[in-house]
This record gives sequence, C-alpha cells and structure tokens, in this order.
Amino acid sequence: MKEEWDSMKKLSDYVSSMSGEPTLKQDEKYQLLCIVNDIILVWCQENSTIAAQLLQHEHLEAESSKIQTLILSKPPFWEVKCIIANKSGTGVLLVGNEGVAVVELPKRWGNPNMFEGGKESLSCRVEYVGEQFLMCNPSVKIISADWHPGSLNHTYITILSSDNYLRSQN
Repeated sequence: MKEEWDSMKKLSDYVSSMSGEPTLKQDEKYQLLCIVNDIILVWCQENSTIAAQLLQHEHLEAESSKIQTLILSKPPFWEVKCIIANKSGTGVLLVGNEGVAVVELPKRWGNPNMFEGGKESLSCRVEYVGEQFLMCNPSVKIISADWHPGSLNHTYITILSSDNYLRSQN
C-alpha cells in the first residue's frame, strides 16, 4: 500500500511541476485522471500532454514506475474537462464543452509492460470527433461523452450534446 501511495505522490508532483499554477475553474467539475488496466493516466492542462505511470506492484522495482509523457499530435484548443480510457486500453477520450478528441495510445511491451517499452516521451495520434459540426454550430456544447459499452472493439463513442441529440461515432 505504501508503494502505491509513493507512486501516486510521484505522479502528482510531476503533474504539478508541469502545470505550475492551477488554471482550473473552482466551480467546474473535472475528471482529469483515469486508470486503464495497470496504468494511471493524468491530463496536464498547461502543456496539453498526458502523464502515464505504471501502477506499483510488489514484484516491480521502483525505477520501473517512471513517468512517461504522451505528447499529442494535435492538442485540443479547448479546455479538457474529462479523460476516459476505453476498456481495451487502446484509446483515451478527451472531453470538453467545445469538443471530443480520441487519443490513440501507443502499444505496450517490454518488462515492465510500459508504452513502447518505457520511452520517456511518446507521440500519440489524435482524431477529433464531429469537429466540423461543432465549429459550424458554436452554440452546441458537449454535455457528456463516453465509450459505448456494447462496442466489441471498444471503438464506438456516444456523445450527448446541448441540442438534445445523442450521437454515436466509430
């Protein structure tokens, strides 16, 4: 239990050092951390990256829990309010009032099983969902988005928008 706490403290310190002063609005709700399989992912608002760290296990050495930085190919221009990983660990949704983006996570391999064998900085491909529609309709805001639970490959996304439409995308 102490190892898990140390790992969380290390990740928290890392994100704080990257972010500087907090820019999040106090009256808003944010979900900027998620766990997929045995990796914890944290959105860094200031530099538009994702910090990833392997959760500590008894059989892993402390150095194997290093923090990896996932650099996005096309960072969002809007404020991210929520990140959600799919069940298979292949993608992460970035959700904000002005848009939804899908981040393709790199392959995991090596010992320990980290992204691209444990490289410190990795590039991740990003695709925006409904970008054209949202830019042409600025009054429409994203209320909620999530991975569709019935999707066999964990690639379908369901989005609820302020125009009272529930949209599904693949």
